[in-house]
Amino acid sequence: MAAFFGALVASAAQAQLARSFADYTPQVEAARIGEDEAPVIDGSLRDPAWATAAPIEDFYQIEPTEGAPPSQPARAYVMYDARNLYVGVYVYDDEPRRIRRNLLERDPPIQDDDAIRIIIDSFGTFRDGYFFATNPNGARSDALIENDNVFRDELDTVWNAAARVAEDGWVAEFRIPFQSNSFDASLDAWNFQIVRTIRRANEEIRWANIDRTRIGVVLTHDDLAGEATNIASPNMSWI
Repeated sequence: MAAFFGALVASAAQAQLARSFADYTPQVEAARIGEDEAPVIDGSLRDPAWATAAPIEDFYQIEPTEGAPPSQPARAYVMYDARNLYVGVYVYDDEPRRIRRNLLERDPPIQDDDAIRIIIDSFGTFRDGYFFATNPNGARSDALIENDNVFRDELDTVWNAAARVAEDGWVAEFRIPFQSNSFDASLDAWNFQIVRTIRRANEEIRWANIDRTRIGVVLTHDDLAGEATNIASPNMSWI
């Protein structure tokens, strides 16, 4: 396990050295699954469907060192069926006893714990979106994001998340029904972001938009945001 963990860190470091973040746009193709293949949302990633999704492994620090590889690696997976978007994230941690996980209630101050945040801009505004987050206890937080940094946490839409602490980190699973999000039906792309925080290190880690001057929705640069295309297609891709 130590060798595997070290290999993930080395891979991230090599990728960081090879990229210019001025025009960096990550890409991943989401896996289409049948409704009968839908995973149980239990924080395990053991359902066979997750094996069909390509892993996202390239994450980068925003804080404390912009553009550096994370101190702890992660793997994320994206799938969808006719009704739901599924996101699974395995975040490694070589000191699992130090994972911050104090919160249990709905819509907690998620910034006080380790957390995974998912942001979806389904109108192509690069300024507004839907925010979904969970901590290692599976506490759920959701909000509407307006104009980059206004969080309207009165949103309580229908979605599910579960999390579990493992011997080498923690796992989060999200199920977000498409009917829980409004969207512009004329678009063939949704903007998308994954953010991880390691609270004890005050470390913020992102998949896309590696720029600490851009806060809040972190989708505000139309050349750097992640993107979901062909939302109704069996071959939907996430960029």
